[in-house]
Amino acid sequence: MVIACLNQEWYISEDLYDLARDARRSAAAARILKDSANLLGLLQNARQFTVDEADLEIDPAAIEALIAERAEARAAKDWARGDEIRDKLASMGVALKDAKDPETGNLITTWEAGQ
Repeated sequence: MVIACLNQEWYISEDLYDLARDARRSAAAARILKDSANLLGLLQNARQFTVDEADLEIDPAAIEALIAERAEARAAKDWARGDEIRDKLASMGVALKDAKDPETGNLITTWEAGQ
């Protein structure tokens, strides 16, 4: 029981850190962070925590457009532009996975948010 109490602050700080990271990409995570911080009494000063949901949501159409642009750059052997687009997507929290289509053998790119 004593050991569990000693590590409690560490677990809370790790959870808040993860929520803060995720809050940059998701309005839902931002709301959870705000609620958690309020529960712990961390947002009691005059400055308010606000979330602009339009800036947080990942737009799948924009992601697909960037992936298509990256595919064109790679087809033209413009490796620097392809890497630039990949890095931009990574900074948005989007992880890319390149693989060959088992039926056609063509290169396909899939993506996952929140990485």
